[in-house]
Amino acid sequence: MQAMPIALWVVVVLVAVALLFDLMNGFHDAANSIATVVSTGVLKPQRAVAFAAFRNVDLRLPAQGRGDGGQGHRLRASCSGR
Repeated sequence: MQAMPIALWVVVVLVAVALLFDLMNGFHDAANSIATVVSTGVLKPQRAVAFAAFRNVDLRLPAQGRGDGGQGHRLRASCSGR
């Protein structure tokens, strides 16, 4: 009977580690994207941080009734050349 609780704890720990890794990777991705647009002079630092924060929230909000997470209109527009 001890094998099941041990296996459950292993799964719980692995999921927690994976979520922590995903969170830390997101911080690095955001920093890299902000550094790129600031170093090239496309945006000022304050605007780059605000833009990244807005897009992080915007892209994670679920779409109204669509299953594409809000990405469908962006994908269709880029594929059609608009």
